[in-house]
Amino acid sequence: MARLNHDRDTKRRDGRDFVFPLAAGMRVFAGSIVGLLPGGDFLAPASTFPEGSEMGRFACLAAETVDNRDGVDGEASVKVERTVVGLDFDGSINPGLIGTTVFMADDCTVTSSPGYGVGSLQAGLLVDIRDGQAWVDLQG
Repeated sequence: MARLNHDRDTKRRDGRDFVFPLAAGMRVFAGSIVGLLPGGDFLAPASTFPEGSEMGRFACLAAETVDNRDGVDGEASVKVERTVVGLDFDGSINPGLIGTTVFMADDCTVTSSPGYGVGSLQAGLLVDIRDGQAWVDLQG
């Protein structure tokens, strides 16, 4: 690969909205947190990442409800968003953790460390605690 010596028409997108195939046997609800299963091929709800499993990736907000309980891997797809979201939080979350990585305890609750409850999906960066919500930047 060579260094550029002229302008390049680099393609770009806003980096917020994506569509991913849903794993077989799964249903997601709009407003829930989902992530890519290890291997990165299919989405699943945060609550389906078993404790102690390989870490899931790319936590994002489901923008729609999709039911693939009777389908095969990838038969249905889910529109998702990467954004800052207000989530429920457990007793391990406190203002001293702002700026650190938090993990999903279920489909809508964050916790401070992996492996608590479900905890095998990294949610993103805790950016605020306000109005009874933990505000998390879903960084993927």
